[in-house]
Amino acid sequence: MGLANIPKGIKDLGFNPGIWIAPLLHKKNGPFVRQHPDWFLGNQVYPHASGDYKILDVSHPEAAVFLQSTIKALVQSGFTHLKIDFLIAGLFPGARHKGISSLDAYHLAMKLIKDAAGPRTHLLACGAPLLASLPYADSWRVGADIAFEFPAKQKGLSWVDVANQARNIGARWFFCDAIHCDAGPLLLRGRSIHG
Repeated sequence: MGLANIPKGIKDLGFNPGIWIAPLLHKKNGPFVRQHPDWFLGNQVYPHASGDYKILDVSHPEAAVFLQSTIKALVQSGFTHLKIDFLIAGLFPGARHKGISSLDAYHLAMKLIKDAAGPRTHLLACGAPLLASLPYADSWRVGADIAFEFPAKQKGLSWVDVANQARNIGARWFFCDAIHCDAGPLLLRGRSIHG
């Protein structure tokens, strides 16, 4: 089953198809980064539990075209909701192809994504600064994932993330008059093989 068949199947069930993407990140040692090293932000990396990622430099004209073509392809395949995550990486400092500031680069990235997605695609900004995202995003993720973890010395579920999320929502709720707020998904994980 190809990617283009997935949105159709979701629509046939009466739902709006959405997809989670991290459009500014690529695996540090992956083939895409090796093929286009000049499309990325100097020596800067975005650290994550799954490894280090290079940050797309959208001020590079070819990187900008790649970003927009990726977004357009997803929308043309039928996705009407894009959850664009780890956007804060677009604000990381570093030498860019064009000597623009980190904030200008962030605005450029969001404008490229918004223009490519078109007016009918819902954009959910995740891991993103709110004020810089307001002109482009339709909704905003107010906090972290709600992840029920299984600490090594505890039996059962740990609810600490629910309390943390409640604090995030409470502190940021007034922004929800300006943009739709997403409280975050509930993540259910099995016991870690390492813990």
